[in-house]
Amino acid sequence: MVQSVDVSTHRVPPPATRIGPLTFQDGM
Repeated sequence: MVQSVDVSTHRVPPPATRIGPLTFQDGM
């Protein structure tokens, strides 16, 4: 589940990598 979310964020925009951890926490 975590990998799926991470990949989705990385695939969306390039800067998403920085917000990746933030988005993951928000989803939780």
